[in-house]
Amino acid sequence: MRAILENYPGGLRKGSLDPGSTKVIGGDQWVMTPAFALVRVTGTGDARTAILKNRYPDGATWWVVNFFEFAAGKITKATVYFAPEFEPPDWRARWVESRTQS
Repeated sequence: MRAILENYPGGLRKGSLDPGSTKVIGGDQWVMTPAFALVRVTGTGDARTAILKNRYPDGATWWVVNFFEFAAGKITKATVYFAPEFEPPDWRARWVESRTQS
């Protein structure tokens, strides 16, 4: 995760994390910056999935899907997928549900 943040496309702006505008999710363990919007967290036992939307500095919106495995209350494995948001092709558009970010 550190390497991802250090190589973030366009770079992270200094001072972009404003403690007054962050959200704490699930106690003091999860801090979300204004660039990330938590969409959904699911799972049971030692497996969880988190779906987020991320706004890059260039204004592009990307979906982020995290698969977490836990043991003894700590993350033991994380698999993360990133994909840009895009309009569906015409042949598939009728099956797509519109989602708005809250």
